[in-house]
Amino acid sequence: MFRLLCLCCACCLLGGKPLNLDFLKNKPPGIARDFYIWMFLKQESTTTSEAKAAYNLVTYKSVAIQEAMRAKKALGLGITNLCSTLPLQELALKDARCIALGLSVSKIFASAQDRLHRTLLELMQGKLAKDYPKLDTSIGILLHHDILKALFESSVSTLVFIYNALPYKQRLQLLDHHINPEWLESFINKNDPKLNQIIQRIVMDARFLHFKESLAKAHITNTDDKTFFILGINAVLQNKEDRALDYFKRAAYLANTPFLKDKALFWQYLISQDPAILESLSQSDNPNLFSLYANFSLHKTPTYQLITTLHARHKKPPFDITDPFAWQIFRDKTLAMPQGPARDQRLESLKTPQTLPHLAYFLGAITQKNIIS
Repeated sequence: MFRLLCLCCACCLLGGKPLNLDFLKNKPPGIARDFYIWMFLKQESTTTSEAKAAYNLVTYKSVAIQEAMRAKKALGLGITNLCSTLPLQELALKDARCIALGLSVSKIFASAQDRLHRTLLELMQGKLAKDYPKLDTSIGILLHHDILKALFESSVSTLVFIYNALPYKQRLQLLDHHINPEWLESFINKNDPKLNQIIQRIVMDARFLHFKESLAKAHITNTDDKTFFILGINAVLQNKEDRALDYFKRAAYLANTPFLKDKALFWQYLISQDPAILESLSQSDNPNLFSLYANFSLHKTPTYQLITTLHARHKKPPFDITDPFAWQIFRDKTLAMPQGPARDQRLESLKTPQTLPHLAYFLGAITQKNIIS
């Protein structure tokens, strides 16, 4: 649907004319230009040299763009691709650099289950020890007879490296087990940002049930606000309300944003039914469902004003709404403007039937920026 919409905009913008490099070079970098570059690469008339020049303009080198480049024979295989295509038996005979390029952690994980492949991995491990310590350590852990024990005897950075390098199915195979809660405490209490993100994603995942059960038994005392909140959610799901309440209190105390603080207070109230918490939540100046709920329940008027309707006052939009580049330029300039009459006048120009959604976007972004600052 998104591509179809972009295609319609492209047709309007180009008037049916083929894309060219000059057009692309004169547009601001971003997702919109990347889409036009992809269209340019798909044109039969685009040459290999033109494709290479366009590729240098890409902001996000997506899979679709890389596939289009290969179709134009504008991306060579290179040593990385050659080494990655070698079977394990041949890869083991190569030097450390080629092995490091061709041996992914996912391939190590899968191969470690096979006796013949284990021997090859041990051979490659010896070559990697000096210059590629992360891969060397990963092989050692994944060849261990007790992978979880070896993993938690290593380091947080090693766990993060291995987990993030695996596809979803192998992540489940690695961590969806009953894990010693003390091991989890030791790692999570180090408050590592990358591990925190992993914990947050796992708790929100529909699977990892064994891991989440073990996580609820761990007692975490040192992590960030978002992780404390998500640990609270996990504790609720595991029917450990006392621990959940402790996590939500810690999340509210450490919260970096009013929204997260209100959300944590709301969950504290759900568990404790303490009216003092509801009263505190009603005093929030952050417009969200949680503070609205508190004010509604206590029959109070919120401390903020809710805008539910925007009215159009002008007929002509301040930019061509069919041109994604025009919107990108208008958006970036507006968001960069300081508060004052000039910005107010710019927002006023958006009060047209076609650009009321754009105005709502800016009002939301400015409100959020003011709350954070």
